[in-house]
Amino acid sequence: MNSKNITKVNVWITRMFQSNKEEETSYDWNRHCICGEFSCHEDSCNAEITKEDIYRQLVLIDALYSTNVYRMRKFGLKEITDAIWELCKDANSDKHSLGILSKKLIATQPLNQEVKNTFSLSYGNPAGKATSLLSKYFYFVAIVCPQENWGFPIYDRIVHDLLRPLEKFIGIRPLTPANKIDQSASTFDIDVYRAGLKRIIDILENNNPTLWNTSGKQKFDILDYFLWHIGKAKGKTNSSPTRKIYDTIVSQ
Repeated sequence: MNSKNITKVNVWITRMFQSNKEEETSYDWNRHCICGEFSCHEDSCNAEITKEDIYRQLVLIDALYSTNVYRMRKFGLKEITDAIWELCKDANSDKHSLGILSKKLIATQPLNQEVKNTFSLSYGNPAGKATSLLSKYFYFVAIVCPQENWGFPIYDRIVHDLLRPLEKFIGIRPLTPANKIDQSASTFDIDVYRAGLKRIIDILENNNPTLWNTSGKQKFDILDYFLWHIGKAKGKTNSSPTRKIYDTIVSQ
């Protein structure tokens, strides 16, 4: 492991947090907007959730994160809604709630098989997986109804493309073959992908436990925050972080 670069990553994250206090990015605005939709009930975690609630949440995530399921696949959001609604069902009653689902997302144990199965299914017409949209929905469920300080990791192209370079930068060998963490491959495994991110976090946290446990953010959230800003600053998408965060990244 490269202890110098591990420290550098934690310093970057700290500086990003400091800059973000002065000026929020589109990342923050989108996050606040979606969290508000998940928290619209007085007790959002235990309140009965309907398919209409889930569909509305998915539409907002799909639009703000440009996963394009609504635009590209007929019936896609409806079928994903049905799958998530089943995950929200209490095993001993007819109740459905986000709190029930959040208990199936705990990072310190193998991923619930029902949740895992949703990543292998195809949705809509033309049919296709919904790895990115599902991961983002579960990410917000874990934020609004936290069971622990880990949360749920987002899968998108920015994170995927930066995962290997980050492993190389901090001096660790890839934990898994590439086809296990590429959602376009039939061998993709969300649990393996999650374990790879968790391994990186464990290494960074060991270097700076205070940063990773007292920031007020979940651990997968911190890593996603870092990788999103790196990806934006490096030009992987059109939108950008704040100028201060951009300068912090590109000067390194």
